[in-house]
Amino acid sequence: MAKNNFKDLTGQRFGKLIAIKPTDKRKDKCVIWLCKCDCGNLYETKSNALIFGRKSCGCLRFEKKVYKDKKKCSKCGFELSLNEFYINKQTNQFFSVCKECKAEYRKKWRKRNGLKSTKPKKWKSDNKEIYLRYKKRRKLRKKLRTRERQKEKQRIDYHKNKYKNKRKVDNRGFVRRYGITLKEREIIIDKQNGRCLICDKKLDRTNKRKSHVDHNHDTGEVRGILCFHCNTGLGNFEENISLLERAIEYIKYNYYNKSIKYNKHPEYLKERRIELIKEQNNECAICNIELDRNEYNTRSVLDHSYDTKTERQVLCSKCNLGLGRFEKRRKTEKVIKIIDKAIEYLK
Repeated sequence: MAKNNFKDLTGQRFGKLIAIKPTDKRKDKCVIWLCKCDCGNLYETKSNALIFGRKSCGCLRFEKKVYKDKKKCSKCGFELSLNEFYINKQTNQFFSVCKECKAEYRKKWRKRNGLKSTKPKKWKSDNKEIYLRYKKRRKLRKKLRTRERQKEKQRIDYHKNKYKNKRKVDNRGFVRRYGITLKEREIIIDKQNGRCLICDKKLDRTNKRKSHVDHNHDTGEVRGILCFHCNTGLGNFEENISLLERAIEYIKYNYYNKSIKYNKHPEYLKERRIELIKEQNNECAICNIELDRNEYNTRSVLDHSYDTKTERQVLCSKCNLGLGRFEKRRKTEKVIKIIDKAIEYLK
């Protein structure tokens, strides 16, 4: 480097580095300076590096570096806390191998070289108290490591076998609830030609929420596989044939006798609901359960037809939900046929 371009940096501070003296070494036509870091290390760098942003020997980068709570061991492959890794004194960074893997490697090395233990028997006999404390600490450390490893192993196994074991879990659930396996369920769907027994809708074999196993709650026998709407409709009517027959009468009566259009305005709904409850003697139009006149009570609902968009009568929440499942915005004639099929299905 030319003498005219030489800059004397002695005594100047650059971050944590203080320039002490120039050396005889050169790199990329730059003088290499001997510097001292605040951490105590001596460090050699180029003059350009000092001028254009060099601030430490590498310790600052290590301090600023944000480590994760866990680190992966290169030997066993587990993600463990940083306390399970030794720090390299030369680089001030964590080793890639955990403490336990390192201890196993040392044991194997001792066996190969004919060394039984690190501490001789004489020292153990002379310093019994210290050795017992050391043993207790060692046991505690082992327990903590095994817990961490078990948790990590469970986590890895769960994510690996999440989709593999899904079918097994589903199979166990079906056997426990209904006494049939997934294969038997598929056979039943094939017998039904892949359709619901009540509304003749196509069943989705993959999705459990759309195709439900229907069973008798008293005997536990499987009756068939239904779609979501038909299964929940039967459940809301408590699988009672007399209630379903009343529901058909209720639909027919309101279809031929009532023509008032349904108004969604909340104030009108409150007043109209109270009027109809009085006319019905505080009873549900289908199941004859007592209804409250309270304006904010959700147990009594003003029912309406999806087909004609006219008012009907006031029902309890269960009967209203049951009719809603069977109707599903169909025409009234079709709804009556579906409920007739449901009665035949229950018989």
